Amino acid sequence: MAVKRLQNGSAHVIIIIVLVVALIGALGWIFWQNMSRNKDADLHKSDKHATSNKVEEREAKLVSGHSELAQSLSPLTFKYPETWKLNREIKGPNPPNGSDISSEAITITAPDDSMSVGFDISNGGIGGMCVPEEEGKIRSLSYEGLQNTKGVSFATYVTDDLDGTKHSYAGLIRTVVGGSNNVASLKAGDSSCSVYLRNALSVSGSSLSLNVMSPSIRINGQDTSPDISSRYSGRMYEEAKAILLSTKMTLSNP
Repeated sequence: MAVKRLQNGSAHVIIIIVLVVALIGALGWIFWQNMSRNKDADLHKSDKHATSNKVEEREAKLVSGHSELAQSLSPLTFKYPETWKLNREIKGPNPPNGSDISSEAITITAPDDSMSVGFDISNGGIGGMCVPEEEGKIRSLSYEGLQNTKGVSFATYVTDDLDGTKHSYAGLIRTVVGGSNNVASLKAGDSSCSVYLRNALSVSGSSLSLNVMSPSIRINGQDTSPDISSRYSGRMYEEAKAILLSTKMTLSNP
């Protein structure tokens, strides 16, 4: 009987030891799983933070640009990515005077040469007329106002000539013309003159005005051409658009 009691006691001890080992193993597994999750979460946070920093760093690398011709009259400024290349060509007196023609052509070119942003500035007059009966119609139009410049919007539009040729434009336009003609009132089917006359912006000093003609995104050196609207997408286009949206100037009679 004593031997049997001993055997039973040993069996109980063994069972208790197995249960304790199993419990320790289970607790160890749970602890290890929690540690792994926390580590993965920390790594994910770290990767996300690093990615966020890279994006912010890339977006922050902007260069300030300006018109040298307008600088002494009414500053015209903008910002562009440092990877883009700015070129300017000035003709005539600078600063401009009231008797001679001065002009400045600013071209900011994408790093892959796929497109550019252009500002053509001059103290010369704006010639020509737009006769609605001789021009085509607006096919589509969208726009958004500039935060830094009152009375100016970035617009993209497509027009159809009378012969059916399609043209498009992505650039700055006057939001209001003639004091009451707001771009918000334009719609498909209106005369192309309704948008063409908005592409000339004017800035002025105390005694002299400058015209900023068709500040826009240009592809192959052109701001309007058949089917150019198909190129209004992608990273280079968004960066070009951002350059124009950053433009800051004071319009004459906005």
